[in-house]
Amino acid sequence: GDFDLTLFKNFPDFTFTINNVKVDGIDEFDSTTLASIENLETTVDLMSVISGGEIQIKSFGITNPSIHVVVLKGGKANYDIAKESGE
Repeated sequence: GDFDLTLFKNFPDFTFTINNVKVDGIDEFDSTTLASIENLETTVDLMSVISGGEIQIKSFGITNPSIHVVVLKGGKANYDIAKESGE
């Protein structure tokens, strides 16, 4: 989906927003939507980013999530979508 990064919404912290997130299945599950999220938003402490240390997340929110999990009789699941590394 489309995204936005702003300092204005929760100044002095960063707010990162992604709208209309959709994750579609692959292979046997290509006609199934695994996840659909209207809005995903996180607020990150600006000073933790600037300092180069551990990044502190102040808030994390999800609006209207829809998760559809399917597991076949053989144990294959539609959420197993990670690509194999070349190693």
